[in-house]
Amino acid sequence: MTSADGPYLRNRAVKGELVFNLRRARARAALLGVGAGGLLAAGVAVLAPDAVARPDETAHGVIVTGLDAVAADSGTVEGRTGSFRATGISTEKRPGYARASVKDLIVDGRALGGVTAICDQGVSRVVYGGAPQDTGRFTVTIGQGGAASVTGLTVTVVDPWGTVTQTVRAAAINCDNTATYAPEPPANGGPVQPASGQVANSTPGSGEVPKAPAPQPNPGHHPVTG
Repeated sequence: MTSADGPYLRNRAVKGELVFNLRRARARAALLGVGAGGLLAAGVAVLAPDAVARPDETAHGVIVTGLDAVAADSGTVEGRTGSFRATGISTEKRPGYARASVKDLIVDGRALGGVTAICDQGVSRVVYGGAPQDTGRFTVTIGQGGAASVTGLTVTVVDPWGTVTQTVRAAAINCDNTATYAPEPPANGGPVQPASGQVANSTPGSGEVPKAPAPQPNPGHHPVTG
C-alpha cells in the first residue's frame, strides 16, 4: 500500500460506516412501524385504547403524623406521649371495594367515637355519629364521601403558638370502578374476555377475522356461481 492509497481507503471506510448506519436505521424504523395487527399476529396481547391497568385499592385504619407518628390497619394503637388512642381498627379491600373502621378514637383526651368509611365501585361514603368541631386549637373534619377517595375523620391539634402538633386521619380509603379497566388474565390459563374493539371469535395469535358461513341453497333455487 502506498501513501496515495490512504485517502481511498479512508473514503471506503467512511462509506461502509454510512451504509451500516443506514441499514440499522431502516431496521429500527421497520421494527417501530409494526402495528397492532402485526403484534396480534405474533401472539402479543394488545389492550384497547380505553383499557388501562387497574390500581390497587387502599384501606388504612389510622394514619398519624406529628408528636406520635404511627399508622395501623388493625387492632389497637396509641401514641407514646398519650396524644391519641384508637381501638377496634379493621380494614378490608378487594377489586372495586375498600372499607376501614375505627371502633373508638380518642385524641388529645377527647372521645370522638367510632367511624367507618366505605368505597364501592368508585363511590365512597362515611358513617359517623358525631359532629364537626373547631375550637381553634382542636379541629374535627368529617369526610364528605361521593368520590373514589375519602378520609372518615381528620383531627388536628394546634399548640398555643399556632403550630400543628398532631394530625390524626381515621378510616382512609380509595377504590375504583372495576368496569373501566381491562380484565386480568385468569390464573388457570382460561380464555380472556375480549377488550373493546376486539373480535370475540377470532383465533388467538392469528390476526384473522372469522369468515361468515357460506349460504346454503334453498330447494327450487339455482345456486349462484361466478
